[in-house]
Amino acid sequence: MKNLNKVLAMLVVFMMMLSTVAFASSFSDVADTSSYSTAIEVGVDLGLFKGYEDGTFKPEGEITRAEFAAIIVRLLGQEAQAEGAKAATQFIDVPADHWAAGYVNIAVQAGVINGYGNGNFGPEDLVEYQDAITMMVRALGYEPAIGSAGYPTGYLTKAGELGLTTGVNGSNGVPANRGAIAQIAFNALDVPIMTQSGYGTFTQYVINDGYSSTMGTTNVKKTLLSENHNIIKLQGTILDSSDITSTSTTVAPSVRFSITDGYRNKFGIYPSKDADDNGTLDAVVRKTYVGETDIASYVGKKVVVFAEYDEFEDRLTAEAVYEVSVDTLVLDIADIDAFTAEGIKYYVNESKTTTATLDFATLSMFYNGVEIETLDLDWANEVLLNMSGTIELSLLNDATVNGDYDTIYITAYDVFVVDEVNATAQRVSSKIDPLTFRNRIDFNEEDGDVLATLYDANGNEMDWADLEEYDVLMVKYVDAGVKEIYEAKIVENTVTGTVTGISGEIYGDDRYVEIDGTEYKVAGNAEAEKEMKLGNEGTYYLDDNDNVVYHAATITRNNNYAYVVGAQAATEMDNAKVKVLTKENGIVTVEVANKIAVTYKGEKATNISVKNFAADLAAKGAAFADLAGMDIDDLIGSIVTYKLNAAGQVSAVEVPSIDDQNEDYLCMNGAGDLEGYDEDAASFKFNNKKYYITEDTVIFYVPAAGDEDDYEVVALNNLSDDQDLNGAIIFDADDDRYIGAIALTAENQITPTSNNATFVTKISETTDEDGYDVVRVTGYKGLEEVSYICDDTDVELGSLVVPVYKANGDVNYFNVVGADFNDIADDDVEIAYGELELYVEDGEYLSPINTKRKFIVVDGDEYKIDGSTNVYVYDATATTRNKHKVGESLGYVEFDVEDPTDDYYTLYINGDEKDASVYAFLYIYDGDVVDLVYYIHNAY
Repeated sequence: MKNLNKVLAMLVVFMMMLSTVAFASSFSDVADTSSYSTAIEVGVDLGLFKGYEDGTFKPEGEITRAEFAAIIVRLLGQEAQAEGAKAATQFIDVPADHWAAGYVNIAVQAGVINGYGNGNFGPEDLVEYQDAITMMVRALGYEPAIGSAGYPTGYLTKAGELGLTTGVNGSNGVPANRGAIAQIAFNALDVPIMTQSGYGTFTQYVINDGYSSTMGTTNVKKTLLSENHNIIKLQGTILDSSDITSTSTTVAPSVRFSITDGYRNKFGIYPSKDADDNGTLDAVVRKTYVGETDIASYVGKKVVVFAEYDEFEDRLTAEAVYEVSVDTLVLDIADIDAFTAEGIKYYVNESKTTTATLDFATLSMFYNGVEIETLDLDWANEVLLNMSGTIELSLLNDATVNGDYDTIYITAYDVFVVDEVNATAQRVSSKIDPLTFRNRIDFNEEDGDVLATLYDANGNEMDWADLEEYDVLMVKYVDAGVKEIYEAKIVENTVTGTVTGISGEIYGDDRYVEIDGTEYKVAGNAEAEKEMKLGNEGTYYLDDNDNVVYHAATITRNNNYAYVVGAQAATEMDNAKVKVLTKENGIVTVEVANKIAVTYKGEKATNISVKNFAADLAAKGAAFADLAGMDIDDLIGSIVTYKLNAAGQVSAVEVPSIDDQNEDYLCMNGAGDLEGYDEDAASFKFNNKKYYITEDTVIFYVPAAGDEDDYEVVALNNLSDDQDLNGAIIFDADDDRYIGAIALTAENQITPTSNNATFVTKISETTDEDGYDVVRVTGYKGLEEVSYICDDTDVELGSLVVPVYKANGDVNYFNVVGADFNDIADDDVEIAYGELELYVEDGEYLSPINTKRKFIVVDGDEYKIDGSTNVYVYDATATTRNKHKVGESLGYVEFDVEDPTDDYYTLYINGDEKDASVYAFLYIYDGDVVDLVYYIHNAY
């Protein structure tokens, strides 16, 4: 069933006697449904009055007599003359320097104002209702028709006859507010004016309504607008606009306006003949320029337009427009159940539906502002009902129709989640595929084949290039044939939290996700960089219907990992305690709340009593059947994730899968072999699939036996290329195969990484930045001198060592390289280790060090050397502290030629004779030895 959180069906049926506006008000304090809203908007568009700088109109506000005189002068078309007419007036309270002096002089000359009769006009006095009516009647020329009734009765009576008081809330003797004045002015716009014809005994007063005759000749309709502004009132339907029909970016925007009523305007722009001879007048279709109005947004709508007519150019330009109220039903797309051959079936409450009967064969149909000939009902049910927007059904014509309505307006928004903005190419791409257009918008303003308009969350037009990644857009799109039209608005709608529930098929039609207890529908075309799962935490991006449309890579599961070292049996006390190894705090003991939430294989159970752990889990159904008989202390030796409440107690825990090496669920806690670590890809192979680790992967080191002091969390950079982790406990291997945590249970599982092997040249005591005593170990790693800080170390000068890091990146301890450290490959760098030995070539015994031939032999293998090779010497037989030398020459070897197989030979290095067994460590790069360490092991 559709989401009915909004007003059910949004059923808005307008049955009003008066025409009312259907656009959004320009003023924050004028509601669209206000009785004065049309009058205010049209009056402002025509320049009769203005709003305030703060975006308000203050319809209940006051207006003075001078301000109203200015409105009259504007209606008379003499605004431009007001400044020039500033001079002394006939009123003693309106001096020449008064701001309204020019308006008052013009109004006096036009016979509109007389003042109080005592020489005063009262410019700052509030205009009273009867005085505003009187001045407007005079402006329309009806002073001669007042008769003996006089002021104010005669004027009020005539105003009623002319329709000036229709919809106006005013009383005699009471000041009229700004809203009432706006309505009086609006009512006067189409009133035919009265003018004098002839003089003397031939004087006549004619109402120029287009029907009356003067001396046998039918007059034309004249109004204040037509005579003073060349503006006429027209009614009809907007057929289309140049936004839709033209690819030109230079011509002035226009619409095709089908005029069904011209109110007998003086220019003859109204239906006047019946070409079909069916008793009705044929509409006149006229090109009308948009001007400063939003008339192009009314395609398919019945409107009233006040248009300026240029007789020389025969050109209409819209100055103000408003929609005519008709019988209308507006439905939110979310509340429509189905499109059927009979019409549209929609919900009127949670369980009841009704149908708006429609004849799709004769229905006038508009989709996102463009008229369409047919509506594919299958497409409507499968695509349109998954979009946001409204369906508006209207009865525009009085003629009998087949159905409840004769016109349908579909306004549908697609979802677009910004991926990348290319300002140079003027293109923006989406992370998801919209339902109705490709996942790219070309917003090139110079390209007439595209019209793309973007609005921010406040409705202000903005530049497409200012969009940022993850911005959510609701896009109204239509392919108008000659061009593609995009109208987009930003939706600043996100929710951050944890997935606490999932219902429905997550990639099915009806799927919902619960985030921190609140349910959200997942949009049909929603995408994600990682699959949505129970326990995921992060920011979820919503459309304007609060549907989840995207969740990004920032979303992670609860990575509060812990390795359970020990636990009390839950039955011993209400508040059990567990001892855990954590990334941040090492081994700590924490209390468990009396009732906790337990997540297992993606299913979550709440209110699990720790004291009755197994029984409560069993009661949660088959999803927890694997945990039969489990207690808190059964978690010892497992990795879990947990949450703490405000009291610091464990309030939620995710337990591992019982199944060894289970890859089907979020939790995988099997003891398995991770094979062939790839440093470049940061991945292992497990069951012939690649599994990835990141800097966020927590690596617990938990030796099978030993003191708890040996338990630690180690860093990713301890892992070396090609190494295996046998019997590792793996936890949280998600569908993207990123491993959340690993527990290593044997000391030999971490082998030194070759590129970190360092020849130690100095050991010193110092303090860290916090003032604690630490040890600095300095040495050479390849060609680079490096130093490490650790709490303590037992390494010796001259050692070749590899640092083992803590989780925070500090050195935990050093592994000393032993004789088994042979030929460990590390990308471009190779380390060879072995004892110097005689070399036989063509039956000749050669020295292992031969400076002439530029090679050195280690374990029978020849390595190229030259004068650029760095040479380090460590003499284990020396008695001084400084046992090492750096930058020695290559040296040479003498041996007993009579018995070349004798182990005894003499090594000469830089002139020093060394009778010893000598080992060599070689760092080889691109086949050349760049670093050589002579390790003098023992003397003879």
